[in-house]
Amino acid sequence: MALIVVAMGMIFCCGGVVGFLLTSQVTGKIWLVPVALGAVLLLGLVSRIAMKRFDAVLDATVRRRVSLIHGATAEVYVSCLLRDQLPDTWHLFDNLKLDDRSDIDHVLVGPGGFFVISTKSQRGWFRLPPKETQATFNGEPNGWASDATRQALRLRDQVAVVAPDLPAPWLQTIVALPFAHIDAPPALAPDGTRLNRALPNCSIPGVGTCWVLNDDDLLGAIAPYPLPVSRKLNLADVDRWAAALQTLHARHRSASAASESY
Repeated sequence: MALIVVAMGMIFCCGGVVGFLLTSQVTGKIWLVPVALGAVLLLGLVSRIAMKRFDAVLDATVRRRVSLIHGATAEVYVSCLLRDQLPDTWHLFDNLKLDDRSDIDHVLVGPGGFFVISTKSQRGWFRLPPKETQATFNGEPNGWASDATRQALRLRDQVAVVAPDLPAPWLQTIVALPFAHIDAPPALAPDGTRLNRALPNCSIPGVGTCWVLNDDDLLGAIAPYPLPVSRKLNLADVDRWAAALQTLHARHRSASAASESY
């Protein structure tokens, strides 16, 4: 739209200049011809600079919107995968807020454990070579696992506030990369699961070593058959954890709505 407006403006100006030049020829003011041509050239230069700056702003806006759309697509995909493939004994919370500025993509609690899942939409190559401690994504150092671990710790602390009578849960963190290739050595979890991709130096008491999984491995790691005994939760405990998460989610939504009303 802006390009059309600029083009119409240029046509209008050029038409005016041509008319002015013809009038100058008739009235004998020939010296005005180079002045008018210089004005046209200056106008063209200014318009070109303005369009370049506008294009840069427009490109940045478009890239940001595309990034948001891709991120939302990945989160919706993982959410649908979990909801469709897991039985009703599992409880899934999407976009569970930790505060006004941050949330957790998915929190899942069920007979197979308590999971904090961070979903990334990026396409590329996630790599953790054997005997190395620094993961990379497309060749750049990557800290997604550490970020997910910090979120899990914050969630555990907030759950303890809304449900102080419940024992602190063991949280398993997961980075889900549904659109990326994962090249990391399989690790043997304490329960015998071999489907996870574990990252070293991300294990904190109360939070499991982070798994990095694509969509093919996600369900098998969360709910293998049969469920490992060490990870099993009885249905009463699952319902209590789900109620605590629902209370936490409702509190943050209420606080967010109250802040927006001012």
